[in-house]
Amino acid sequence: MSIFSRFALAVFLVAMGCSESHDEYISEYFCERETREFMDAILTDEFAHADELLKQRVNINGMDCGGVTPLQWLILNDNYLTTDRFRYLLERDADPTINSPKLMHSAFHQTAKLQDSYYLERLINNENVDCDLRSNDVNVPTAIYFAVLSRQQRNLDLLLKCGADVNVLTQNGKNALGLTNMNNWEAAFMLLDAGIDPAPSLPSIINALENNNYTPPTDGSADWREKVRSKLGDIDK
Repeated sequence: MSIFSRFALAVFLVAMGCSESHDEYISEYFCERETREFMDAILTDEFAHADELLKQRVNINGMDCGGVTPLQWLILNDNYLTTDRFRYLLERDADPTINSPKLMHSAFHQTAKLQDSYYLERLINNENVDCDLRSNDVNVPTAIYFAVLSRQQRNLDLLLKCGADVNVLTQNGKNALGLTNMNNWEAAFMLLDAGIDPAPSLPSIINALENNNYTPPTDGSADWREKVRSKLGDIDK
C-alpha cells in the first residue's frame, strides 16, 4: 500500500469513527490470528477485548513466530509504547525477565535503553526484577550495558542505586567502562564512583582521554572527562 493510500485509508477510518488495524506492523512477529488480534486490541487501547482474548487461548508470554513476547514487541516498537499499555501487560502477568531468542535479551534490558525512565523504574520497584539479570548476549550481559550504550544516565543511576554489579564482564573480558569512551564521560564517572574496576577497560579509556579532538564544554556544565581523569588518578594512588 502506497503512503498516499495509507493516508487516505486513515482519513476515511477516522471519518467513519473507526481505527486503522495495526496488523501489518505486528504480523512480522505474530503469526497466530488470535495473538495479532490481541496486539491490535492493545494498540487501540481496547483492553476489555484484550482480556477476552486472554481468556480464550492467547498466551501473554508467548513468542509465536517472531521470537518476542507482546511486552518485548511493545518496547521494541516504542512509538506505540504508553504507560497504560505497559501497565496493562504487567498487570496480566507479562514476564519482563524472559530472554528473547531473537533479541538475545529481555524486556527489562530493553527498558534500560528508553529515554523515559518510568519503565525501568517500574520494573525495579514494582516487579522486583533482579537488576543483575543476565541477557543471552555475551557482549551486553546486563542492563547497565544497555543504559551506557544508549547514553541514558538516569537509567544508569537507577541501576546503580538498585545495587547492580558494575564489574560484570563481557565474553572478551571487558566491562561497561569500555563503552563510555565515545564522549560519554558522565557515565564513566558514575561507574568509577560506583566502584567499577578500571583495569579491564583502561587502555581504551586512556586512549580516549588523550584524544586531541575532545572539546571541553563551554556552557558551564561539568567537564566529565576531567572528572574521570582525576578519578583515575585517585584510584592509582
